[in-house]
Amino acid sequence: MDNELAHIKEDALREDVLDAIAAGATNAAELAEEALKSSDLDFTRWYA
Repeated sequence: MDNELAHIKEDALREDVLDAIAAGATNAAELAEEALKSSDLDFTRWYA
């Protein structure tokens, strides 16, 4: 997977987690903790 696609997928994952938390997920802290682990993935992130 290329870096740009990896970054797009990471953003989508985080958005999905935020949507779940906003919808009242009872395990919000666990979801957030897991989503933040994506920052440890080794790929170049692209920002505009």
